[in-house]
Amino acid sequence: MALMHSSSSEALPAELDLWITYLTQLAQEKSTVQVFNPLANFDSSNTIELEVPGVGYSYLDLPHMMLYTKQKIVNADGSDITAADNSDATLGNYGFYAQWSQVDVSINGTVISQSTLTYPYRAFIETKLNYDKAAKDTHLQQRMWYEDSPGHLDSLNGEKT
Repeated sequence: MALMHSSSSEALPAELDLWITYLTQLAQEKSTVQVFNPLANFDSSNTIELEVPGVGYSYLDLPHMMLYTKQKIVNADGSDITAADNSDATLGNYGFYAQWSQVDVSINGTVISQSTLTYPYRAFIETKLNYDKAAKDTHLQQRMWYEDSPGHLDSLNGEKT
C-alpha cells in the first residue's frame, strides 16, 4: 500500500478481532481513594488550586482522577432562592464545565495545558463533535449535558422564544 509506512504492519480494529485473548493486569497490587481539598478558601479567591503531592513509589492513575464539587445557586444577597422569588435562575448546558473559565494543569511545576479563557467553549465543542447521541442521552447527562432545541434556547418551559 502506498499510504502505509514501510516499517508498519497490517492490523484490524480491536472491535473486529473476535478471538482476542485479553491481557491480565498483574502490576497493580491495590488502589486507594484520596481526597485533596483546595489550598485556599474559595470565598477569599477566584482561583481554586489543588495540589496532589507525589507519593513515593505509588502511581497516580490520572485517567481515573475525579473532581467533586458542590454548588448552589443563590440570590444576589447570598440567601437561598425560594418559590416566592419566582426566579428563572438555572445553569446553562454543560454547566459543570461552563463554571470554569480557565483550567491549568501542572506536573512537577511544568504547565502541561493550554492556558486560555475559552475552556467552557472548548469543552462544549469537543463534546458536541466527539460523542454520539447515545452517549449524550445517557452518561453525559451526569456532566449536565442536554441537547439544545433550536428556537427554545432561552425557554424554561418549552415555549418558543
